Amino acid sequence: MYRGYMPPTGPWSECRISKEDNLLLTPWGKVKPSDVQLVHRYKWSAKKSEQMYQSLKKQTSNQDKYLFDLQNQLLDIIGDISEKTGS
Repeated sequence: MYRGYMPPTGPWSECRISKEDNLLLTPWGKVKPSDVQLVHRYKWSAKKSEQMYQSLKKQTSNQDKYLFDLQNQLLDIIGDISEKTGS
């Protein structure tokens, strides 16, 4: 077995790459390199999605405040109308 490009210390120190089938051998079992890449891509995608969400949330915060104030004004108008008509 050989280590390839994996760092010799840290969480990868217990891992090896099998020459026969190119699987990553860990203390917890065998893993395909594509699965490791999928996890990295998944984490990257989640991070980017979170950044996009936070950016959109900042952009729409003023609109949310405006709509909330407008809703309160409309509810006040409806309340005044219902008091005048006795409904």
